[in-house]
Amino acid sequence: MRSRSAWCVAAATAALAIGVAACGGSDESSGGGAASSGGSKPSGTINVSTWGGVWTDLEKKYFGDPFTKDTGVKVNYQVSGNSPMAPALLQAQSGNVKLDVIDAENAEVLRSKNLLDNFPSDVMNTIKSTSRPDAFKPYVLNLGSTATMIACNPAVMKKCPTNPQEFFDTKNFPGPRAITNTSYSAMQFALEADGVAPDQVYPMDIDRAIKKLEQVKPSVKVWPASGAEQQQVLIDKTVGAAIMWNGRAYVVKRDNLPNLKMYWDGSTVSQSDGLVVMKDAPNKAGAYAYIKWIADHAQNQADWTKGITYPTPTKQLLDLVPKDIAAALPAAHDVNQQDDKWISDNTAQLQNAWQGFLAG
Repeated sequence: MRSRSAWCVAAATAALAIGVAACGGSDESSGGGAASSGGSKPSGTINVSTWGGVWTDLEKKYFGDPFTKDTGVKVNYQVSGNSPMAPALLQAQSGNVKLDVIDAENAEVLRSKNLLDNFPSDVMNTIKSTSRPDAFKPYVLNLGSTATMIACNPAVMKKCPTNPQEFFDTKNFPGPRAITNTSYSAMQFALEADGVAPDQVYPMDIDRAIKKLEQVKPSVKVWPASGAEQQQVLIDKTVGAAIMWNGRAYVVKRDNLPNLKMYWDGSTVSQSDGLVVMKDAPNKAGAYAYIKWIADHAQNQADWTKGITYPTPTKQLLDLVPKDIAAALPAAHDVNQQDDKWISDNTAQLQNAWQGFLAG
């Protein structure tokens, strides 16, 4: 599963700075090349930078293969592990962009470097008519936006914390905790626990957030750096409560701890992760056709969601997936939006403060 942590963005930016060679994968030539999707019929191949694993297996099954069947345009998925944006940044630096579509972890990073175009009008018209208003921007179609929320095992915690204030209240809600090793997510929960209204979190008072995190630190047994670790510390009862990704919490509840509680008060989600098209993409026509096709196929989106328990943008999503999956998705809840541009602009400051906090 993909990580939404700031270190992914930091790694991508660092890689760009030192000029490491671009990602591996096929260099198959792309066709098309129209500046928008409204010109000649798309053809050739599009190269998509993606996360790998079940994420990409399901992309191929529900998006790539049927899209190719309908349009003739081939889809070449290139796995970029921790950061699908990293090879895009490196290729842009070298002036040899071979990627067309990116499963971006924060589109604002690419946008800040003027590497993205807005979607053409016909693509936007399709997106607007088929997608939830909070599931797209003019340059990104959200795919798999992972919310960070609170999960609790009542077999370990006699009294489960249901919101940020209670999670940080170790006196009245005692028990071992975990907090995802993601600077901005942890700090957002800390600020809300300290009385900051959700709509006032950004711009973040980093010092205030760190001070609040210091208060809960003695009860935090693990700072999981991956989704698998988030799951495992709950399963083996190392912790009773965790600030973690909703998809991972749902899998634990489904497969291991049926009594696990999931609480959405104070939860947070990105609105800038998803599918984007590079401004210098060699096959823009094919890239835009791919995104338009996904937006226009609600059932395929729902099937992808059923396989990975992460959301897709279709307005019909909650009606097309089983009720237990629907209830575990951010789209079914009132979730606070991250300020992804602020996060992008302040990545270095966030990471310096976070690493100093963890090491202290």
